[in-house]
Amino acid sequence: MRPLMTILAVALLVWGSPGATAGFLVVESWEIPTPLGYFAFPSPWVGAGPQGGTNGGAFSSGVESAGTGPGAFNVANPLAAPADGNHYLQLGRSYSVSTLTGVTIQANREYTLSTAIGNSNYLNYAYAAGAQQKYWGISLWADTADLGSFDSSVDTFIGQEFGFSGTANVPAVGAWALNSFAFNSTTTPSLVGKELVIVLGNGDPAFSVSNFDNVTLSTPDAATATPLPPSVLLLAAGLLGLARWGVRTRRG
Repeated sequence: MRPLMTILAVALLVWGSPGATAGFLVVESWEIPTPLGYFAFPSPWVGAGPQGGTNGGAFSSGVESAGTGPGAFNVANPLAAPADGNHYLQLGRSYSVSTLTGVTIQANREYTLSTAIGNSNYLNYAYAAGAQQKYWGISLWADTADLGSFDSSVDTFIGQEFGFSGTANVPAVGAWALNSFAFNSTTTPSLVGKELVIVLGNGDPAFSVSNFDNVTLSTPDAATATPLPPSVLLLAAGLLGLARWGVRTRRG
């Protein structure tokens, strides 16, 4: 019986046990059934720009080829890690998207916003060796106005990571790199009880474009139950059944 129980223990360690993983509060990879193209963003993300316009949208991983130039990314369908799936978000000059997360800031808790940033082959092929792709920014805000929607004129900016910062992870040409910003509520107790807002943006220079994918908001304090896959549950049941059968056989 002991070897069988050892196998079961190993299976549980491989797949995880309930409550053992960090909580992912928001996950977005733009995996909509059909890419939306320009000027459209999947709900609940809201696009904004000068005079309230939009410039960007959700695209499939094979778009943005330029004549005889390369495709957008070296690996597509699916995109290479840390991107995820077949679609990504692209933002043009001075545009952004935002979403209220439904996450209420709690005391003494750290929240981490992580996003895959892509460096498109197309823009490296067409413009200034990719310099126009470093104007991206990922930021957290608090809905301190309690409007139920994001308004940068009245809501509270918490912090950001951006392409030209010294701590940014710059992706290689045609590839993706993971970038993160962490916020600990102990630094700003006045924000406790307010809703977190995610904002992804692109800067002002002409022809600048930013690519985003695999957006997550997580906290190590929000442990979530992780049910075992059905195959592992069947294995566990089978192993326990064999163990009981072995005990009965020896007693018989």
